Amino acid sequence: MPALLPVLRCCLHARPRHVPGGRAWLGLFLFALLPLTTSAQGLEYRVKAGFIFNFAKFVQWPEETLPASVPLRIGVWGPTSVYDTIATNLAGKEVDGHPLAIFPFDAEIEAPHLLFVHADAEPIPPDLLQRLSLAHTLIIGESPNFASRYGVIGLVPRGDSLRFQINVAAAKRAQLTLSGQLARLAEIVKDHP
Repeated sequence: MPALLPVLRCCLHARPRHVPGGRAWLGLFLFALLPLTTSAQGLEYRVKAGFIFNFAKFVQWPEETLPASVPLRIGVWGPTSVYDTIATNLAGKEVDGHPLAIFPFDAEIEAPHLLFVHADAEPIPPDLLQRLSLAHTLIIGESPNFASRYGVIGLVPRGDSLRFQINVAAAKRAQLTLSGQLARLAEIVKDHP
């Protein structure tokens, strides 16, 4: 496992999306290939924090939702240990001039720009899902078929690697623009009937 740490550091410090084919693209690609052959929850959520960070680089929010220099608010909905791992790994980082503000998500507070949903937080109530979509929230989850049921991006294990699915229709409903580079690495899924 220590051999993965330099790769994680490289990807977490990758350049933003405005460098086509640059280190951010390489970093996202490397995360898609990282093996998940460990039972250590800490490593799993460090890897997922890297995915979250890189996804933020490849998504554009409506300008009125995320004006220049405003913090990019990332909510983590799940156990405290998961929040702690993600918050620690994303602390002090920024995306395109937006410092990251990570917080434990509570459905009663203002919708974040990006929400990571732990499998234990499901099911997501339909009224909350609609509110998040109207607030232009990029919803990322880890449970099976997450992207087709709830969110824009679902993290899915494939063998001993972690891949991701994208629901393009959900992204459009939330008025989020996804990079073509991101879509090329993803498995595209449709809304669950």
